[in-house]
Amino acid sequence: IGGTNYWSGTKASDTNGVIKNTVQTISVVGKTLYATDGTSKTITASDIPKITKFLVKPTTTESKIYVDNIAIGVGGSSSSSSSSSSSDTVTNVSVYNNSKIKLLGRAFQVGSKYSAGMASANSSVCFPWVGDGIEYSYTSSNNTSLTAKVSVGGSTYGKTSFTLLVDGVENGYYYINSTATDTQFQEYTLTFNNLPSGTHTARLVRRDKDFAAAHTYLKSLSFNGTLNNAPATSNLKIEFIGDSITMGYGLSEVQGNDVTKSWAFLTAKGVNAEYSIVAKSGYNIQQILDQNLYKSWSTVANNIDYSPTKKADMVIINLGTNKESDEDTFYSNAVKLINIVRNIH
Repeated sequence: IGGTNYWSGTKASDTNGVIKNTVQTISVVGKTLYATDGTSKTITASDIPKITKFLVKPTTTESKIYVDNIAIGVGGSSSSSSSSSSSDTVTNVSVYNNSKIKLLGRAFQVGSKYSAGMASANSSVCFPWVGDGIEYSYTSSNNTSLTAKVSVGGSTYGKTSFTLLVDGVENGYYYINSTATDTQFQEYTLTFNNLPSGTHTARLVRRDKDFAAAHTYLKSLSFNGTLNNAPATSNLKIEFIGDSITMGYGLSEVQGNDVTKSWAFLTAKGVNAEYSIVAKSGYNIQQILDQNLYKSWSTVANNIDYSPTKKADMVIINLGTNKESDEDTFYSNAVKLINIVRNIH
């Protein structure tokens, strides 16, 4: 499946096998649910209260209802086993300046390097690029759920998605389509169910959109269990500069892009490296230079020069697919970009 006609969200209520939310009403009884492991199940009215998040194609008579993070015995645990035991207390975590939360990519603390100027974005962590995110370690005595509070700004910037990886394996994803105006922020609650018990490392990563979703801010996390010390930082760091190929264009079954399946993300993962990804679909070197995309922290902090705490051991530039004006310009621009990279690192 794929394309822009798909819509996802969290269930607001249900009545007689009908899912209701703020956008539309969807009848799903008798439809077929397909799990990621290939198994399927026909949905009954008794299954409806257990659905927490769903993905549908509402504009057609499509018979398949694709549901993520659902507990009805297909590709996951039952709803009763997905909650933590009473021995686990609820941990509410502010991610801002939290020493137990490791930042990924070019994620940065709002207030230290940049002030958003809007109260709803203060004391949060900004995810300006694909691949930006957080990494943390948790311990839970039973399967648990993660709830993340996210603030997204403006209709121009409000379409993005997140993937949760537990020990490197995708647990689920969440798609946001903000309806805010360009001067507003909307807050969203992301819920990921059936996180495994024990001690694990989790990554919450912004997987879609380039700087068009730069106004994305993570405020807090909540789960049953214990937040451990931050995962160790690798001695190796790789930075990637590119276009749609680097940001994972076409690798998502819903929105089209998924950086967690891109060559850049998988390369860093394969060699256990810290990473930074600056990539924009359709761009060439000239556009990267003109908009100062590599040299500044992000488009929401473009007056602040990029000064990473840890210098990159390797910078991989994959640009040139989108044509420059001529060969001489391409060569000249490539030299300029390489010199900028060398001056920073």
